[in-house]
Amino acid sequence: MSFRLKLFFIFTIIIIFIFLLAGIIFFNQWKDFNIRSTVLNLKNFSEVNSPKIIETYLQNATNRTFFVNREIYYIKEKQPLLKDIIIVKTNGTTTYEFSDFKTDFREKINDFIMKNTITFETSTSRIGNYLVVIVPYVDKWDRHFYSNVFIYDLSKTYGYIDNYIVYFTVFEVLLIFIALLIGYFLSRISTGRLERLTNLAKRLEMGDFETPIILQGNDEFAQIASILEESRKSIKQYVEKLNLTIEKLRESNVLKDQFLSNVSHELKTPLTSIIGYVDYLKNEKLGKLNEKQKDAVIKISNNTVKLNELISTLLLIQDKYKNRIEKIELSYILKEVCSTYRGIVQRKGLEMECEFNEYKYTVLADRDKLFSIFQHVIENAIKFTDSGSIKISVMESGKKRVRIVITDTGIGIPEDKKDKIFKRFVQLDGSKTRKFGGVGIGLYTVKEFLDDISGNIKIESKVNVGTKVIIEIPYVNKMKTEKFNISL
Repeated sequence: MSFRLKLFFIFTIIIIFIFLLAGIIFFNQWKDFNIRSTVLNLKNFSEVNSPKIIETYLQNATNRTFFVNREIYYIKEKQPLLKDIIIVKTNGTTTYEFSDFKTDFREKINDFIMKNTITFETSTSRIGNYLVVIVPYVDKWDRHFYSNVFIYDLSKTYGYIDNYIVYFTVFEVLLIFIALLIGYFLSRISTGRLERLTNLAKRLEMGDFETPIILQGNDEFAQIASILEESRKSIKQYVEKLNLTIEKLRESNVLKDQFLSNVSHELKTPLTSIIGYVDYLKNEKLGKLNEKQKDAVIKISNNTVKLNELISTLLLIQDKYKNRIEKIELSYILKEVCSTYRGIVQRKGLEMECEFNEYKYTVLADRDKLFSIFQHVIENAIKFTDSGSIKISVMESGKKRVRIVITDTGIGIPEDKKDKIFKRFVQLDGSKTRKFGGVGIGLYTVKEFLDDISGNIKIESKVNVGTKVIIEIPYVNKMKTEKFNISL
């Protein structure tokens, strides 16, 4: 969760809590004020109208009910909350009642009347949803014989208050929405400078050493920006010096690669000729040799082969740092590699066959690297096969990938060596008296070359049975042709 989001939640929760608390306090105050105001108004209304009722009652001994009821009707028209009016003596005896008022609270109302009719002051009490007001009548001689009891129904008033609870809930929901907006703007204001500082720091992390890191002000963010700005300047100076050093190293490396390439190729050309003439001598095609001469020629042959492998390794290492991607026809590369080893295959008495399916595949790769991949794998197959055959098959493996399988009947690879053959400087026979040469980087480099073009390599092998190398690489195009084989 981002810092801005955390602040947003914190601000919003605090504001909602404040609004909710303020709303509850305001509502309770308003509710109490509304009830107190209603009670006070009804009390005043009762005190104003009470003397008229008592005087009408006392002045009309005959036809009293008519005159009193008429007076009460006038009063009820003024106050619709009024339910009943009772005239009681100071001993609590009821002498007149406007209506036979029925309620579950009548007993409590009667108890309140009995306790308060004797007092000279107005008494009020809320009993259930009713307000009971007892107004004493004091004549001109300060005598108190009667009291008026006014009973008001407050259920509608409480109903209005309950409705206000709904309004209050809607109001609080609106306040929550307002709190969300306020929380959002507060969090945005609070984190705006921090986010700008973060963006500037990210640009520095991505290698942009040109954009100044500056924030106006004297707060902590401005101080951090000042520190980062000093760091940016130092890093920029260091990177400029480093780039100069790298450029010099690159120029030196180019010269070294050119020298290595020239020397390797210059050595490779005469060495190929030497290997051919040594083979003629070893096979006695230029005349018979005695035993000492044969031993000498064999030693020369072995060492020239080792020297040839070392030069091939140098060229392989050099190719590792090149990457000239182009469209290449796969069958052309395979034919070229196979023809390279025609003489060696014939001298060892092996059979070699290249089998192509009915498509010509075009791949995207570095020509030299692709040649080196198949050159090394086929060279290994020839090197480790003393008799039998080597077969190269080209087929499609699906998902726009082509599979090249190189199968030999050589010595095979032990099971415990299979996981190590793709590591650098690892050889199947690491002893000083090993029969086969090499420095152990061939398959490692082949795998790296294949990784560069999204290819892969897998080896299946059994000791003294043979080895199958499976290479898969993606192709960009294929063209229909005819199946054909090349036998050496």
